Amino acid sequence: MRIHFIGICGSAVSGLALVAHQLGHQVTGSDEEAYPPATDLLTAAGIPWVDGHSEKNLTRWRRPDLVVQANQVRQDNVEAAAARRMGLRVVSEAEFWGELTRDRLRIAVCGSHGKTTTAALITHVLRQAQRNPGFRLGTSARDLGAAAGWGTGREFVFEGDEYTSAAFDPRPKFLHFAPQIAVLLNVDWDHPDVFPDPQAYEGVFRQLVEFLGSEDRLIACGDDPTVRRLLPRTRAVVETYGLRGGVDWQACA
Repeated sequence: MRIHFIGICGSAVSGLALVAHQLGHQVTGSDEEAYPPATDLLTAAGIPWVDGHSEKNLTRWRRPDLVVQANQVRQDNVEAAAARRMGLRVVSEAEFWGELTRDRLRIAVCGSHGKTTTAALITHVLRQAQRNPGFRLGTSARDLGAAAGWGTGREFVFEGDEYTSAAFDPRPKFLHFAPQIAVLLNVDWDHPDVFPDPQAYEGVFRQLVEFLGSEDRLIACGDDPTVRRLLPRTRAVVETYGLRGGVDWQACA
């Protein structure tokens, strides 16, 4: 496909653009006030992109088959508005990741704190086990060399962000990833621009645990009171971990 990325230089979106390019898609993009390292990585890969948004960007490299709109791009962005007028299919970064990985074993690390670190560690462990996983993080990890990589193994590790997917899609990103294995680290009210109170914030994680099916697995921190409160709502097989007693896996000195 020919895929155009609006907001291509964000850490997560640039990783997706690089993966799409590696998979043989014709990738182009645009952004505003972009800066390294994403700009350098895209240019080094030979991906054409332009600094500045304009509806002309959509046809600068011929009409795209798909437009991926980054989360930070506003709905009134001239390029996004032009894509809708042209009848182009527009998806979020999270939705496109979900489509690309539908045949993989998807592992999503979710929670308020520690997602990037934990997802990177899981990816590292799988690499050391010669599993060659794919991964998508919210930022680059030094040991992994990038924010995303396709891999050739069965597993694909996501940093499962609870934030909205795009200006036109209020769903949390992690639902698009449709994990078969979810890791729930903690729930501590965040993103007040989207979630006005702790109850609204907890609700998005309730969607996650209720989404999981009976053949899925939920690895949950038993030390977190909100996480514990959510566990009865899932159909998934649950394993808990923590420093305190009463969990399946307890860390000890």
